[in-house]
Amino acid sequence: GEPISIRLLGNDSREFRAAIGELAEKQSGKRRQSLDAAEAHSVELLARLTTGWHGIVFGGEELPFTRANAERIYRERPWIREQVDKFIGERGNFFKSGATA
Repeated sequence: GEPISIRLLGNDSREFRAAIGELAEKQSGKRRQSLDAAEAHSVELLARLTTGWHGIVFGGEELPFTRANAERIYRERPWIREQVDKFIGERGNFFKSGATA
């Protein structure tokens, strides 16, 4: 098929810090988090860090970008969620080639 692209914010973005704070508040007071709850938090966080995409086909039709659709994709296609999570975790992915710190 055709290549897809997903636009993302990184771990250093304001949105990431805000989302982590909100998710931590939801979790506060709870001793342990279930696997389902941890996955739901991951899906929500990655959807919030997704700013758009091109070429994602779902059910035979191109899926428009919305946060709800991002959550759906990350929930129903764990292999995409894993790739996005890995990409976001690599700080170097958010610098132009040849850039120096």
